Amino acid sequence: MLRLSLVLLFLSQSLCAQDNIFIIIAKKQEEKRKNSWSLADWMMTKKKMALMDQWLAINSTTNNFEFALSGYEQKYKPESVKNNVNTTDAKKTLDAGQLEAYYKIFGLSGSYGKSNEKISYYNAQFNLRIFGTSIQSTNITGAFGKKHFNLDESYDNLYWGGSASLYLLPFLGAESTYHRYLGGENAKKSRLQGELLETGGFMDLFILRLTASYSKEVLDLESSSVTTRETRRGWKYGVKFFF
Repeated sequence: MLRLSLVLLFLSQSLCAQDNIFIIIAKKQEEKRKNSWSLADWMMTKKKMALMDQWLAINSTTNNFEFALSGYEQKYKPESVKNNVNTTDAKKTLDAGQLEAYYKIFGLSGSYGKSNEKISYYNAQFNLRIFGTSIQSTNITGAFGKKHFNLDESYDNLYWGGSASLYLLPFLGAESTYHRYLGGENAKKSRLQGELLETGGFMDLFILRLTASYSKEVLDLESSSVTTRETRRGWKYGVKFFF
């Protein structure tokens, strides 16, 4: 009887020891899980930080209203492809200006440009800052607007796109802009579509920004079953005032 009691006591102690071991192992696994790191966790954290930044931008009272006035000059070479024949004209100059106005993350902008190629344009654009706290900080901004082209004929085209600015140093950064012109017909049944891409850098001096970028605009013009591709590419220099 005594021997049976000792055996039962030993078994109960063994079971308790095993339970304790299992508890210790489970606690260790829980600690490992809490302190582990994965790409999915990083992406989720990044998304939360972006949402927090967006919330801060919406609710911040320090930069409710922002304005910027810009002036640019671009030297470019017009190129044309029609019926598989390439034509390159002499270098031309485009002068342009732009005004931007923002309330928190929402903005309106308009620009006008005229070239000694005897072409001009103007546009109106709605902006939505997706990331960033101001237009003079690292930001990503979406855009939707309408552009009027005065070429050999006049065209009015809707477009979508966006821009991004990245500060590499407190006063130095890179920026890029992309616009996609949606196809549209004018009164003469001629059709225009195309895209614009600009990439460059900038330097901030207090409220003044000096910019330099390489711009390429490609327009596909279709008239009477004849398609002409016009390309204008060249360096663009400008100055922007923030106030």
